[in-house]
Amino acid sequence: MGMVMFGDLVLGFSLFGGLVCMVEVCLALNREPDDPVSPARSVGSDIHSQ
Repeated sequence: MGMVMFGDLVLGFSLFGGLVCMVEVCLALNREPDDPVSPARSVGSDIHSQ
């Protein structure tokens, strides 16, 4: 019983980590095209993020 719960925890953490990685990649891909097109917007978003 304990091993099954531990396996579920590991599976849940791995799935959560995969989702976080996918979100990070999506954000990076969405941010890339904006830099050359409008640097003012990227600077504004950087100021807001801080």
